[in-house]
This record gives sequence, C-alpha cells and structure tokens, in this order.
Amino acid sequence: MGGGGGSTRRRGSLNIAEGQLRQGGDQRRSFQIAAGSCNEAKAALDIAERWGWIKATAELRTLVERLLAMLWRMTHPRHR
Repeated sequence: MGGGGGSTRRRGSLNIAEGQLRQGGDQRRSFQIAAGSCNEAKAALDIAERWGWIKATAELRTLVERLLAMLWRMTHPRHR
C-alpha cells in the first residue's frame, strides 16, 4: 500500500493535537476532521486486507474503533 495510509494517520494525529489548543466550535471542528482521517485510515485498512496486502490484527481493529469512539465523544459532548 502506498504512503496514503500513513499520511492519513499523521493528519488525524495532528488534528487531535491541534484541537487540544482550540476552543468551542473551532476545537470541535479539528476533532471532526481527525475523526474523518481516522475513518479514512480504517477504510484503507479494510481495502488492504481485502486485497491481501495485510492481515489486520484484532488488536489493531480494536484500537481504531476505540479511537473513533473517543473522537465521537469529543465531537458530541453530553449536555448536563
């Protein structure tokens, strides 16, 4: 697989880090972008596995799902 997957992961990580320093809607937008990048990485993982390029481990799949869940919570806060 080309460099696209690694690039997507880096962008996602950078958007999470950038969002930590922002506030309000601007912060939420950075986390939404990170969630999109994470979902792209998940899709790339699925494609690479289907094409026989890799064998994704359960641990890796769990990590991706946990990261997506974390980003969902960060972009959809509970109002108390």
